[in-house]
Amino acid sequence: MKRIFLTGSNGFLGSHIARKLVDEGHHVVGLVRKNGASLPPLIPKSHLIEYCEGDIRDPESYVLALRKCTIVIHCAALTAYGVKRTQDYYDINVEGTKSLLEKSVDCGIERFIHTSSRAVFGVAENPELSDEGCGYESIEKEDDYTKSKYLAELEVKKISKKKPMHCIIMAPTALVGAGDSKPSHTGKIVLGLLKGKVQCFMDGGINLIAVEEAASAFTHALDRGEQGKTYLIGNENITLREMFLYIAEAAGVPAPRIRVPYAIAFAGSAVMLLGTKIFGLPPFATPHKVYSLYNNRTYCNPKKGAETFSLQQEPIKYALARAVSWYKDNYYI
Repeated sequence: MKRIFLTGSNGFLGSHIARKLVDEGHHVVGLVRKNGASLPPLIPKSHLIEYCEGDIRDPESYVLALRKCTIVIHCAALTAYGVKRTQDYYDINVEGTKSLLEKSVDCGIERFIHTSSRAVFGVAENPELSDEGCGYESIEKEDDYTKSKYLAELEVKKISKKKPMHCIIMAPTALVGAGDSKPSHTGKIVLGLLKGKVQCFMDGGINLIAVEEAASAFTHALDRGEQGKTYLIGNENITLREMFLYIAEAAGVPAPRIRVPYAIAFAGSAVMLLGTKIFGLPPFATPHKVYSLYNNRTYCNPKKGAETFSLQQEPIKYALARAVSWYKDNYYI
């Protein structure tokens, strides 16, 4: 049995990781924000899981709990689109990670598993061949979320070169499946279709992985993965049209038939982002995200991660169907 400090334990991915760890007999200490969102029902009540109220930006709020563990799985991050204060991306994703790394070294943590993102990689000439070796020509062209995750990853690699703590980096693509209670960006698309709010689609594509499968990669990472290496954790490259068809089929609703030109989708997202800055309303997508989806910039070749962590890579339509069923069963519609 291992004792694991898990940040973001009440998030979509974190809650699935917590459940798998408990099922495997490990003791989980989950970091949750004080007065934050309630714990998702996905996590079972067990003597093997306990919670520490704290903030990733305040090391003193969690250091006592951290000292009792030997492994850290760091999932906490700011991922929301169009936040009013862009500095929050850097305070949470970069400085929060840096502080956790330093405290982990001080507390004698043996292994640090960091959650990065597909966003930190560049794109090959054929997007479906993009892998861990693809870098950016200029990270400055990317949005603040991408830049913050890129900088956070650099902090992990910096520590891995200097300290004895074993560090590995997991970079999931878009997650989908049951238990998306917040919901995530992908979950909002699923819900939008279920509620009849999504009536159109645009060209482009996305790489999706079942959240359950991504979580299993993290549990395998407890004793796999090379020091300082990054692993893409993804599955299937599909077009947005295919994704919408799978969701519609699972839900028994009509699939969107109207194809929106890229220019209109881009302009619409810019208007939504402006609304966020003025009224504080979260945008459905940002111009950067529309650009990325249209140009298949989230496509990738996740073979290295799949082989290292023994991923089954089931057809993604089943994970989309589980997401549909979960939202229906939990009265989101």
